[in-house]
Amino acid sequence: MENVICRGVPVFASFRESGKPIRRPQEMYAVKTFSHGFHYDDIGAVASIQSVFDAAPLTKLPPPVESDIRELPR
Repeated sequence: MENVICRGVPVFASFRESGKPIRRPQEMYAVKTFSHGFHYDDIGAVASIQSVFDAAPLTKLPPPVESDIRELPR
């Protein structure tokens, strides 16, 4: 997941087998990157299973993104 904005989401994700939670850094936060699985350090490197959770606290929510979906006629 990339560029996700959260408010009131105490647990962003939890792992099925271990039950380990990925918890919020604050009430409102922006997740730049969340990834879990095979990661490669280099093109020729052996993959390893890693978790990446790059999130930053927010003091206010950003403005809403304009939708790509057209409005229905009224």
